[in-house]
Amino acid sequence: MRTLFLIACLAGSNLVFAQIPTGNLEAYYPFNGIPNDESTNVNDGIVNGATLGEDRFGNLSSAYEFDGQNDWINIGDNPTLHYSNTSSNSISVRFKCNSTAAYQNLIRYDEKDNADGTTLSPGIPRSLLVLRTRNADGDMDLDFEYSFGNYVSGNDQRHVAIHNSDDYSINEWHHLVAIKDQVNDSVFIYLNGQKVLSEEDQSFGTWETTGQFMMFGRYADNTTAEFFSGSLDDIRLDSDALTPCEVWALCTEGTTGGLDLTISQSGNTLTSNQNNSAYQWIDCETNASIPGATNQSLTVTSNGSYAVILNPGARADTTACFAMDHVGADENAFGNGIKISPNPSNGKFVLELDKHYSGIKLSIVDLKGRTVKFEENTNGNVTTVEINESPGVYLLIVEAQNKGKVLRLMVE
Repeated sequence: MRTLFLIACLAGSNLVFAQIPTGNLEAYYPFNGIPNDESTNVNDGIVNGATLGEDRFGNLSSAYEFDGQNDWINIGDNPTLHYSNTSSNSISVRFKCNSTAAYQNLIRYDEKDNADGTTLSPGIPRSLLVLRTRNADGDMDLDFEYSFGNYVSGNDQRHVAIHNSDDYSINEWHHLVAIKDQVNDSVFIYLNGQKVLSEEDQSFGTWETTGQFMMFGRYADNTTAEFFSGSLDDIRLDSDALTPCEVWALCTEGTTGGLDLTISQSGNTLTSNQNNSAYQWIDCETNASIPGATNQSLTVTSNGSYAVILNPGARADTTACFAMDHVGADENAFGNGIKISPNPSNGKFVLELDKHYSGIKLSIVDLKGRTVKFEENTNGNVTTVEINESPGVYLLIVEAQNKGKVLRLMVE
């Protein structure tokens, strides 16, 4: 199921928030029980043998499985899917390959030669757009091919094939994006959100997919159909070049489990509760990464709001922003003239100050940064503090007449 959300993404040294792109969406196939296009163009598919199966989250009837023998999905020929050399385009798909066969087609445009569009003939105009797996010398690679001009079998096959040489694991879900950037004359392949190949100064020539039909899971030639064995999901086509942050947003779409996105606070130090990860702390007020803040903990030196990007390797996510409102309060401003007792207690404490104060502010914060109680305009030098929360450690922040103190309380 597709949801719209924002995800933090590092672009150079800056943090931006990338949204799932929708403005140039030409087709989108989430395969939620049917092969329909959920864009506004309604390029619905016709299933030929493929069966519904589990998606990467284990949801039933949420992806299509292909047997590698004769299963495929026919999208047909629709003017909204006619890409040409005058525009950029991007193709995105989630796939799980179950075979090490030499060639397996994920997505193709092929010239149709007869009514059902299942064969090719040599010597006819053939514009080609291919996204497929390739087993080269035992290495599982990815192909992104686009042709231009005429195709003549064995004679004038003019196309550019982009192969990435990074192995990927079979029987595991992967996210693949291929981009033709017309503006910058470049081609890119992203695997699992990371750029694995880029080719610049490409000559795209004159080509278009007009008069062809799109298919998932096979090649149009019945003799060498190169059927795909595995599962496909979340296929989408955009008529522009996706940005790295948009690719990352697509890759991480729907990933809500697995990472601990909570933050603990101890005084002016924030700590991510996710272990064994790469960390990048960010300033939520400026949407910028904090230089050098790549440890699990961050000592905050000024009031503000902070979050941390987590990347343990398999996927990444960003915590919610954590507000720090009492940074800079001098913890020794009251000297030794402030006491809290009993500590630990059952939730009832007595706070004693060194003299009479007016306008005392008392904040009680749990270790996740949540303010559980706030009192203002308390007067005197002795006051009762009550915490009606679950047993645990809490921080009492005392402020009065430009003095401050953070006390650690234990509720049993």
